[in-house]
Amino acid sequence: MTEAKNYFDAPIDDFEEPKILEPGEYIFTVTGYKMGRSTGPKQTQYVRLFLRPESDATDPDREIKKVRNVDHTYWLTDDAGYIFKQFARDRVGVVSETADGSRKTNREVAEEIVGAQVRAETKIDMVGKEKDIPKAVVDRFFALELV
Repeated sequence: MTEAKNYFDAPIDDFEEPKILEPGEYIFTVTGYKMGRSTGPKQTQYVRLFLRPESDATDPDREIKKVRNVDHTYWLTDDAGYIFKQFARDRVGVVSETADGSRKTNREVAEEIVGAQVRAETKIDMVGKEKDIPKAVVDRFFALELV
């Protein structure tokens, strides 16, 4: 078992500001996902995709420095669930039926998306309780044929 780092006794100067992805268009690899429920009273279900930037979509020769990964959340409600289906179909190319004609679940589709490459435009949002933490977020995904 790996021992957790002791942050209590770490020198404070060891901590640096996290590097975030600059706004722009990038090619990402979907490295994983998490399914869960919101902490609010409605307990809304979601699927969160984890995206690792691979290259600048407009300048493939530009080096992408080591930065924090980006995540993107899809809410799974009667009205919003279609947006995840549309992303999987139009941006990744995942079909909603198996070879035997049965329909795939959201979990099966999320598993199939892992490893796929997508093209997205990012922007910076201010997050946190005080809205004082900059975070790179996906503003929009582009059609699969543009990748």
